Amino acid sequence: MTRRVKMRTLVCLVFISILLLSCQKEKSVLTSQGGDIYFSTDKETYSPSDTLLLTLTNNSENDIEIALRCGLYLEMFYQQKLDGSWSENLWFPFMSLRCPTLTDTVQAMSLYTYPFPADMFDSTGVYRLLLDIYIPSTQRIETLISNDFKIQ
Repeated sequence: MTRRVKMRTLVCLVFISILLLSCQKEKSVLTSQGGDIYFSTDKETYSPSDTLLLTLTNNSENDIEIALRCGLYLEMFYQQKLDGSWSENLWFPFMSLRCPTLTDTVQAMSLYTYPFPADMFDSTGVYRLLLDIYIPSTQRIETLISNDFKIQ
């Protein structure tokens, strides 16, 4: 293995270890409304053939890390609004892929954009996305909740 692959593997293992250790800690939940770090979509309504443009805005003074399944897919969950209440966290199909999770750093005072096909949702409805981020400077994992949006 090359040195670069070894380093990425080590960083990935450290990130996963931190995620597992933090499972017993209470996560801070941020919303897309206010704060230094937030997660949002580019529109409020999409058709199933559209592509959502997801934006992670890091207006903090700290770098943050995100997880990419197979080095490609932003690791996140979603909830669907049913009868006025949010569902439990639901998985996208790519979350069950058996491949390494890599991390990517979003620098302080920067944006990270990610195109995401609307047809990844099983049906039409109102949704929101949940994204776990790791803040190395504070050794905290926080869950960002996107704005609500509709697939119709």
